[in-house]
Amino acid sequence: MHRTPFISKKYDALGRWIRKDIYDSGSLDSTIWYYYNDNRQALCEYEGTTRREFVYGNYLDEVWTTDDRAGTITVGDLNDAAGGHRHFAHNNTLYHVYGLTDEEGNLVEGYQYFGP
Repeated sequence: MHRTPFISKKYDALGRWIRKDIYDSGSLDSTIWYYYNDNRQALCEYEGTTRREFVYGNYLDEVWTTDDRAGTITVGDLNDAAGGHRHFAHNNTLYHVYGLTDEEGNLVEGYQYFGP
């Protein structure tokens, strides 16, 4: 029997999304926690030992990097050129992300926006 995945979201008193429970096999499969700064920007996500961190620029939607290394990170790990862990966001003049590159400068994802 195929089960439909179910996602439960929890919010804090300020309306920020702080937890996502994923039920894919009929029972709880994973929980993701979200932590924010005062500007309502997600600073990091935790799922078990995997952590994804976000670095922002001067503007609300100006994402600079995401880093998704598991476990403890040392300063040496941040520039190990392993690729696949740290992604750099490339923004247009409206601060929409139109591409992500890895540590070696390779395009990982590209986005296109339509409309005004």
